[in-house]
Amino acid sequence: MPNYSPHSLVTFGGVLNLNATETEIWQCGVRVRAVGTGGPLADHDAYLASASTALSAWFSDASTAAKFPASATLNWMKANPIQQDGKYSDPNTHLHDFTTPVPGASTSTTVPDILCICLSWQTGKAIRKGSYATHGRIYPPNYLAAAASGDMRLSAGVAGFWAARGHALLAALNGTGHPCVPIIASPHSHEQEPITGCRVGDVYDSQRRRKSALKEVYTAVAYASG
Repeated sequence: MPNYSPHSLVTFGGVLNLNATETEIWQCGVRVRAVGTGGPLADHDAYLASASTALSAWFSDASTAAKFPASATLNWMKANPIQQDGKYSDPNTHLHDFTTPVPGASTSTTVPDILCICLSWQTGKAIRKGSYATHGRIYPPNYLAAAASGDMRLSAGVAGFWAARGHALLAALNGTGHPCVPIIASPHSHEQEPITGCRVGDVYDSQRRRKSALKEVYTAVAYASG
């Protein structure tokens, strides 16, 4: 049975690629604990009112070399308290819907939108067998990152740009007036570790779940031997 120490789970997501005939969705989540108390946020609705503005600015940021595609949108954000069994401890879901979905800032040519660059969270705890709450990851809709044509390896410097974007996300989630610490929370014996950094590899990753809405159409060619 899960054995979490109480905290809050912040999730956010939207539409993956508006240009697709059958649109898919994306979602990411980061666990946090309140500064001072070390438990769930005191007021999840007030936190959302604050942090949603920063998250919108982060997603639509056009000043960075690591932009999200304009065909992907940020549609919603949630923040909810998590109890020991890993479920919400509040029967009311705390949700912020963006009145107008927030698009990314890049109009570059896309690669298939099941590709993405993983943002990996680091902690001060060494990764070794039997250790818990050592690291985590999210898969945002960043499928426009530069790579050589047909190559799975990112162009020079791109991984660094996205590592900085991961750092900026953690800052955006620290709501004004409702400060929190991003954490990796393990369901093993209440273990939690603060996130201390973001690292990004230079090879594209993939998320097969992001083609669940796509219905394959087959074309057949008959063959008769002899």
